[in-house]
Amino acid sequence: MAVEFAIICLPLIALFLAAMQLGVIFLVNQMMQDAVTTASREIRTGQIQTGGIGSVSMRERICEDLVLVANCPANLQLAVNSFATLEDAANADLYTSTGAPIINNEYDPGGPNEIVVVSIAITYPIGFVNYFAPEDGSAQRLAVSMVARSENYEE
Repeated sequence: MAVEFAIICLPLIALFLAAMQLGVIFLVNQMMQDAVTTASREIRTGQIQTGGIGSVSMRERICEDLVLVANCPANLQLAVNSFATLEDAANADLYTSTGAPIINNEYDPGGPNEIVVVSIAITYPIGFVNYFAPEDGSAQRLAVSMVARSENYEE
């Protein structure tokens, strides 16, 4: 009986830990999506531009939402790009050939009626599930982007 338990127990524990790690990764990704949605809403309504909020303050605001990310301000990559038209945004070089956003740490929240692309990325450590990690097995890059047109606010 003990032998059967030992044979079954180890794979079940590994499966449980893998499911927990994957759940944490999905949770962090959802937190990132919420943070980008909040940041882009503040840009869209002109709160960032009229409030004079710069890149450092924007990072701090985003990191307040990312409670599970260790050393967030140093680990967070932020890019805010603005464009006059959707064509300009579509033709901009914002993504790699695999679809991953290029985070160039630019910060241009734009003005009224402009297209704004907000992108963030972090490197999140992978503990147990190394299947999803890069070759060195240490971390996974998580990235989120959002595109919005800012409102016609008064500057």
